[in-house]
Amino acid sequence: MKKTLIALASVAALGAAHADVTLYGVLDAGYGTSSANMSNDVNNPSNANIYPATGTPYLNSVAGRTTGAANGLLQPSRWGLKGTENIGNGLTGMFTLESGLNIWGGNNPNDHALLAGNTASTGAGDSSLNGQMFDREASVGIKGDFGQIQAGFQLNLLGEAIGVLDPVNGGYITPMGTYGGLTGMGSSYTGRQSNSIKYKYTYGTSTLAAFYGASNVSGNSGAGAQIGFSAISDITPTIKTVVAYGKMNDNVAFGSGSVAPLSSTSAAVASGSLNGVAIPALGATYYNSTEIHLGGVYQATPALKVSGGYINIVQSNPSNVAADVSVTANLGVPIAGNALNTSPYSSNLTTKVGYLGAKYDVTENDHATLAYYQRSFDAYTKGYNSGSSVVAVTGSGSLTPYAANTQNVWVFVYDHDLSKKTDVYFAANFSKFDSNGVAQQTCASTAATATNQPAACSAAAQNAGVNANGQNGTLSQWGNLAGMSISYFGVGLRMKF
Repeated sequence: MKKTLIALASVAALGAAHADVTLYGVLDAGYGTSSANMSNDVNNPSNANIYPATGTPYLNSVAGRTTGAANGLLQPSRWGLKGTENIGNGLTGMFTLESGLNIWGGNNPNDHALLAGNTASTGAGDSSLNGQMFDREASVGIKGDFGQIQAGFQLNLLGEAIGVLDPVNGGYITPMGTYGGLTGMGSSYTGRQSNSIKYKYTYGTSTLAAFYGASNVSGNSGAGAQIGFSAISDITPTIKTVVAYGKMNDNVAFGSGSVAPLSSTSAAVASGSLNGVAIPALGATYYNSTEIHLGGVYQATPALKVSGGYINIVQSNPSNVAADVSVTANLGVPIAGNALNTSPYSSNLTTKVGYLGAKYDVTENDHATLAYYQRSFDAYTKGYNSGSSVVAVTGSGSLTPYAANTQNVWVFVYDHDLSKKTDVYFAANFSKFDSNGVAQQTCASTAATATNQPAACSAAAQNAGVNANGQNGTLSQWGNLAGMSISYFGVGLRMKF
C-alpha cells in the first residue's frame, strides 16, 4: 500500500512539472450559392465571395449563379494546441500552435497555390499560406505581474480588434473576414506577422497592447517591419471600447504571376526566348500602409448585443524599393519579376469601412445577427508598372485616375445550437456597388502595343487621358462591377472542440 501511494505521488509530481496542454479547434463546413464566381479548388474552397474578381481594380465578374463548398462562413476552420505552465515566482509560461484547416479537402488551405495558378479570386486570406504547418499562430510567451509577452508568428492587434468588434466575429460571410485585407492594412497576408513580439498589460478594466514585427529582409531593418498599438476598455459592465493602430513599411499584396523556364536548346537560349511550361509564381505589389480601427460593443440587454466601428486604411508607395525587388520568393513560391510593382500609387489610396450590427438571442438556442458594412475607396491616382521587367518598374509611364466608389454589404445569420459545441446555421449577404466612374475603355484608334506606351493611341485619345493600358476617362475602382449587385446564400454545420 505504501509503495502504491509513493508511486501515485511520483506520477502526480511528474504531471505537475509539465505544461497543461489543450487541443482545441473549430470545424465549420458551409455550402452555398453565389451570383458571382466561386472557387471549387480543393486547396482552398470559396468563402462567401463578396469581391468576385481578380486584381485591382476589380474588372472581372461572372454572370449566373455558381454553387459549391465554403470553408468557415462563421468562423475559419482551424485546430490548435495551447499550453501553460506555472514556473514559479508568479510567472506562467505559455505557447500556442494553431493551423488553418480546409475541412472539405482535409488539408491546410493553400491560397498561394491558387494565386500562383491564376485562379484565386475567392481565397480565404490571412490563414491561407503555402504549406505552413501552423499558419495561424506559432508563439511562445510568459506572463506575470508585469503583463504578458509573446514572440513568434501571430495575429496583429488590428486582427484582435476585429474579433472583438465584428458583429459576425470575422467569419468569411462578412467583409471583415474575406479578401479585404482589413487586418493587414490593405493586404490579406500581413494580418499575421512572423518575427513578431506582442506585449499586453492590464490596468483596472483596460488592456493596453503593443506589437512589433521585425523586418523580413536581410540587411534592412525597416523593410517589411510592422508596428501596432491598441487599448481595449470596459467603460461600464455593458460598454466596451476598442482603439487599434497599425503601420507597416513595404507591405505586400500578392496576386497572380508566372515565370517560364529557359528552353534547353542553345539557339533558344542565345536568342533569349522563354519556352516550355510556365512555372506557377506570385505577383507582388509593395506599398506602405497605416490603419486605424475604432469601435465599441454595447450589451443593451442580456439578449441583445450591438457592436460597430470605423476603419481607415491609407496606402502609399513603399519606402524600400531596392529591398522589395530583392525578394524573389514567399514561403517557397517564386515571385515573377514581370508581375512586380513598387510604384502602385501616384496619390495615396484611402479605404474606409464603417459597420454596425446586432445579435439577438431569440431563444436560449436560437440567435439572429443582422449587420451592415459600407466599404469605400476615396478618389486616387494609380501609379504604373511597365510589366516587362523589375528594372522598368521605376521607368516612365502613364497614370490612371480613379473615382471614389462605395460598396454596401448587408449580412444576415440565423444560428441554432444543437448542443453547447455544435450548431447549424443559415447565412446570407447582399452587396451593392455604386455606379461612379466609367468602365474600362480602349484607345480611340490603335490598341496599345506590347510596350504598354500610350504612343500607340491617337493624339486625340492621349489628350483624353489614355493610360498605359489603353484606358481613358476617370475609371471606377470596381471596373465593370459598377452598379452591380451580388448575393450569396449558404447553410453550414459548425463544431467546436
